[in-house]
Amino acid sequence: MKAFTFETPRSKMVKVLFGLGAIAFLVRGVMGMGDRAVLLGVTVDGYERFVYVALAAAAVLLLWDIRDKVVGD
Repeated sequence: MKAFTFETPRSKMVKVLFGLGAIAFLVRGVMGMGDRAVLLGVTVDGYERFVYVALAAAAVLLLWDIRDKVVGD
């Protein structure tokens, strides 16, 4: 049984992950300027880590896509 399946090209997922990382970076910046320790139950460190994870995942998907183009899969 399949639930919640969808097909998305890797290049589109890279854009989504970069966008989410950018939003988390902006939220972290706003929290820093507003001197807030927690926003929506997430700390500043949590948003910062999410930025790193989103960028790393986007880089992996981007390199995977480049590898497929080079190999000719």
